[in-house]
Amino acid sequence: MPQRKQHNVFENNEKIKLPDLDFLSTLNSQQKNAVLNTEGPLLVLSGAGTGKTKVLTTRLANIIYTRKGSIKDILCVTFTNKAAFEMKMRVEKILKMPVEGMFIGTFHSIGAKFLRRHANLINLKNDFTILDSEDQLRLLKQVINSLDLDTKLHLPKSYLYMIDQLKNQGLSHSEISNHEFEHKTSGKLSTVYSMYQDRLKNFNSVDFGDLIMLPLEILKKEKDLLFNYQKKFKYILVDEYQDTNASQYMLLRLLSGKKKKYLLCRRRRSIYLWMERSSIKKYFEF
Repeated sequence: MPQRKQHNVFENNEKIKLPDLDFLSTLNSQQKNAVLNTEGPLLVLSGAGTGKTKVLTTRLANIIYTRKGSIKDILCVTFTNKAAFEMKMRVEKILKMPVEGMFIGTFHSIGAKFLRRHANLINLKNDFTILDSEDQLRLLKQVINSLDLDTKLHLPKSYLYMIDQLKNQGLSHSEISNHEFEHKTSGKLSTVYSMYQDRLKNFNSVDFGDLIMLPLEILKKEKDLLFNYQKKFKYILVDEYQDTNASQYMLLRLLSGKKKKYLLCRRRRSIYLWMERSSIKKYFEF
């Protein structure tokens, strides 16, 4: 039998020989265009079960295989750990090689990875603890009690919800003076929010909202670090982009910088109308 042509893929200065791969044969013409047009912004709009993830993983594999970018040049964001794992497995199946070292995962897992590396920049240790909702409630109860507030009127669960929503909007305690939540709590929320954050730091802990908020804080302050990450990530791929909240969107905007090599995949119709409307603005601004 004739020998198949070999391609070389370089990663960490090691030469890996791979046979030619025919991973485009199962794609239709539109999917193939989305995979091959790697040097500009691309938005994939399609219904459920029509192959968005297939396009993303094949595009990802194509970037690596054609050496337009190495494994470590790519940031790939999904919304569940299961989806991230499956995507990684699909890429490895296509390439027939491991893709360890890639920044692929959920916003929160990528944020945690970033914080482990740069925790010292915000006076945290890199072995910080990520609190679950029960621990967050316990901490908020302590804060509310220390302010001599009636916990029947100032429900810890309500404060937990409001703080989580504010973090999703990318708002710190110093940015909510005119927010509706601040008015609803008669000006108490900003104080509770501030003390809550202080206690988190004292316990070398973060909550899930901080996994996005704190990287944002670091990257806004540390311009050289931001530039290094913008230079590092030559390609950014985001699945289910319509589900991003404001803070996640801001993080993507910071990391993308002026580059235009990104892929945004989303469902054609959103379950929630308010998300559908807010998503439209994000697409045109990104």
